[in-house]
Amino acid sequence: ITTPGFWEEFCSRVRAVNPEAYLVGEIWHAAPEWTVRGDRFDGVMNYVLTEAVLRFAGGSSIDSAVVAPVNLTLQPPLDAAGYRQAIDRLLGIYPEAVGRGNLNLLGSHDTPRVLSMAGEDREAVTLAAALLFTFSGAPCIYYGDEVGMTGHHDPGARGAFPWDRPITWDHSLLATFRSLAALRRAHPALRRGSYRHLFAEGFVYAFCREGDGERLVTVVNAGRESTAVRLPLPEHGVAEARWCWGSGRAWVEGSDLRVEMPGRSAAVWSLH
Repeated sequence: ITTPGFWEEFCSRVRAVNPEAYLVGEIWHAAPEWTVRGDRFDGVMNYVLTEAVLRFAGGSSIDSAVVAPVNLTLQPPLDAAGYRQAIDRLLGIYPEAVGRGNLNLLGSHDTPRVLSMAGEDREAVTLAAALLFTFSGAPCIYYGDEVGMTGHHDPGARGAFPWDRPITWDHSLLATFRSLAALRRAHPALRRGSYRHLFAEGFVYAFCREGDGERLVTVVNAGRESTAVRLPLPEHGVAEARWCWGSGRAWVEGSDLRVEMPGRSAAVWSLH
């Protein structure tokens, strides 16, 4: 609906009934004009983030034939520097407070299942989920993605959830989604904190979320090989890196955080 003033009045009427209501717009492109003023939507479906995350986490696993019917650009793959540039563009579009209202997703009823888009590469889905849950905004799980449902474009992605067939669920993937949801709930910095790049070389990307008295570092190694990197600490006076989630080792060495990561892995540490 494009009638001038419609969405402003819609927002006003909804707020009058429930000031805490969350209004999200199904808009596929970057759309600050719909959110920044605060009189239309609280956020939009953040497919701009979807594309960046899947191009980095999925890489060469992305199945172009599955994605082709959908208005998503998931190729060419992104390395860490390319992912950082994509995130920089996204962070530049929305003010920090507005970005927290965006609905971040890996797939929806209008896309193939994320596992199908990723060529059934479960590691890619795990990396993508780690980036989703530690990014600023509201993470959204399309039903069934957490148990590894597959399906191509509409109507393939709209199959019924297999409630009566738990034997078909990917319980390892389900545990991953549950643990990431618990991580985000346990750490306010992941919900409200600032976002700062720390490292982006090869296929290793790291960033810090800081706020509410917390500093959390997320590291993703989207490459196939194990790697060791030095990350500049966000500030001096950090004595310890406490493991919170994922695979890998980290320890403080001078003014750096030393990190060792297996291939195709992600991890989160809290700095103290």
